[in-house]
Amino acid sequence: MRTTALPARFFVALALVAALGLALRLWLAQGDLWLDEIWSLKLGQGVHGPLDVWRVAHDNNHPLNTLWMRAVGEAASALAYRALALVSGTLAIVCAGLLGARRDAFTGLASALLVGSSTLLAYYSSEARGYAPAVALFFAGWLALEDAQQSGRWRSILLWWLCATLGLCAHFTFVFGLAALAAGSLRKPLARVVKLHALPCAIALWIYFGFVRGMAYGGGDAWSWGAIWKQALAWTFGTPESLLFAVLGSLLFFMALVFEKRAALVPAVLILVPPLATALILKPEFVALRYFSVPLAGATLLLARALGRLPRAAALLLLVVIAGLNLVRDVHYARAGRGEFRAALEYMAASSASPSMSLASDLSFDTRLTVEYHSRGLSKPIAWFQKPPATGVDWWIVTAPARPPSLELAGQHYTLARVFEADGPSAYAWALYRRVQ
Repeated sequence: MRTTALPARFFVALALVAALGLALRLWLAQGDLWLDEIWSLKLGQGVHGPLDVWRVAHDNNHPLNTLWMRAVGEAASALAYRALALVSGTLAIVCAGLLGARRDAFTGLASALLVGSSTLLAYYSSEARGYAPAVALFFAGWLALEDAQQSGRWRSILLWWLCATLGLCAHFTFVFGLAALAAGSLRKPLARVVKLHALPCAIALWIYFGFVRGMAYGGGDAWSWGAIWKQALAWTFGTPESLLFAVLGSLLFFMALVFEKRAALVPAVLILVPPLATALILKPEFVALRYFSVPLAGATLLLARALGRLPRAAALLLLVVIAGLNLVRDVHYARAGRGEFRAALEYMAASSASPSMSLASDLSFDTRLTVEYHSRGLSKPIAWFQKPPATGVDWWIVTAPARPPSLELAGQHYTLARVFEADGPSAYAWALYRRVQ
């Protein structure tokens, strides 16, 4: 069913779901900038225009987001830096609803609700990175591409090209969605396939050879494909991260693909090809779940379409359970926050009698960059040490989960003064240890 034939109450309900999704994302977006956001802002300081941004070949440079942060300025609020992601996350909810509504109104609202409550999509729509714009532009581009395939109108074709180009600029993992949509077009006449996809594919190749191939990587925590697989299913269904739920979730997705029949090509390529291509061809040193935001957004739409095939009572029950379980995790992460870095620095400054204070950490690079950003305007100057000297430092910041009541470092004794808690994939909890004089 085309969205123009939908009743007005559908659009009212869709607007309500989008508004609630925005409220959730705003809650998740409260608090200080975390490491990767600060890193992106730092990388953008030397950028002087849209073309210059491609000169910074680093995985924390998400070009569209970097340009946004650069335009906002160096002294803006965290919410201002995160505004692009927040708007994109809300747009993704609306576009998901419109895509699902091309099947029927229930599938449209189910798509919007699942995208709106998804832990993965909500969380990464609340921080200043390129994942949320990539997802929103993928959904918008999918809508435009379907219109272009049906009508052949230049307006729809140009909109598709624009979404694809901006999506690739948002984050190169948009290429997973581009490949899936191109595969779905293969049943069309060859001339039309070339017309629709030649330009986006050429831009993808230009970005790969000119930017991605020589990219420096910031790295991250230890990872494994098994852990990513379990987390992906857990963050889709809201279930605990375990082998059992991962297997059950995978079976459900397989059944959903079977029921799609001829329409299964796009979601199948979107879900199966990215991890296989990444593992067998790209072979990166570091992979995180967020790199598969576009494929998992497509998987969420597939799940909504599968619910739309069930009897309404069963579909509604499952929809409420899945969205509810995701919301539980969303609320936990929103309450926990990414870290209270400024508050921690102010606490140390207020607790130090000397006119300045010295710091070091068990996670030196990450903590140093965070301290450097959040200590601006602090009442006391900070001396940062890569390693604690023989005389010790005033404060030792521990990010590891283990927090003993006291520590011995370089012959100095430290006691635990306070813990600033945080939780989530982008979170840093700081345990503050003060040197005993």
